[in-house]
Amino acid sequence: MEINSSLDGIIQEITQNENYHDMVLLLTVFMLKSIVAVPTSRQQVKEDETDLDWPIGDARKCQTVKNVDVERFGVLPGVGWDNLRNLEAGLVVTYKYTECKETDDGVYLIPDNVLTIPIKNSKVQRFAEIIESWNSASSLTANSINIGAGVSLRKYAISGMFSREHEELKTKQIEEKSSTVRVQLRYP
Repeated sequence: MEINSSLDGIIQEITQNENYHDMVLLLTVFMLKSIVAVPTSRQQVKEDETDLDWPIGDARKCQTVKNVDVERFGVLPGVGWDNLRNLEAGLVVTYKYTECKETDDGVYLIPDNVLTIPIKNSKVQRFAEIIESWNSASSLTANSINIGAGVSLRKYAISGMFSREHEELKTKQIEEKSSTVRVQLRYP
């Protein structure tokens, strides 16, 4: 009611004043400043600056709410691999972070459906191998497509294979007249 009475007073002053156009402009500005947007019952009101910045289930929301700089645990399965094209194929599994779970040491943020069990002690096996000739080398992991072909005619046989890793090893050993040492550490 207080706003209505002050508006009535302003309207009376405008009609009595000679500068009618200036007062209409002032009234318009006053009315625009007094309009306030009020959310409906279905809208969510943002109470602070960090409350609704990221969608629900996003890891960045957990980092913002907890006000900590915790990294996401990045070695989870769920990314597809296309071996024919030798390319990453995208996400196969979606991870949600609605519970904002952390590892026991508090270093990593883990998804809701992931359980971590800390390893308090561990054994490491060490392996070392010296590769004198590129001919005796073998690949530990298949990170490329191997292509092989062979033809056999009575007394003669021709065959060959191609692998990016094998080609690089052969080039290094022949050009630099060197040997290769392969060292591995494995958890049993």
